[in-house]
Amino acid sequence: MKKVIIAFAIIAISSSSAFSQTATPATTTATTSGDDRAVSSAKKIQQELGLTDDQYNKILAVNIECAKRRDALKASGQTGHEAFKPIMDYREQQYATILTTDQAAKLKDIEAQEREQRKASHSQSNSGE
Repeated sequence: MKKVIIAFAIIAISSSSAFSQTATPATTTATTSGDDRAVSSAKKIQQELGLTDDQYNKILAVNIECAKRRDALKASGQTGHEAFKPIMDYREQQYATILTTDQAAKLKDIEAQEREQRKASHSQSNSGE
């Protein structure tokens, strides 16, 4: 009978410690609100491209609109590149009217570098499995 109680205690302790793990950065970013992501993205673009206050406010408005559209799609269960493509196209069109040609070119370069970094980190994480 003591062995059963000890075994039960060990199982209870080990399972409770598994549930007490802290959230990883990946799970915390998934719960970030659309408005928070929009502000963060606009600030990053402002810093990297040297936006004027007027440009920043316009970029922020576009980002908020896109975040709301993305959140609505996710809530309705639509996922995948095709579902989000109209939102990305809208964002590009709006940015083209707000940014100068030099700023738009620099943003494209930055986005291309970030895509490459994501691909590289994604392939590294998959090769380790």
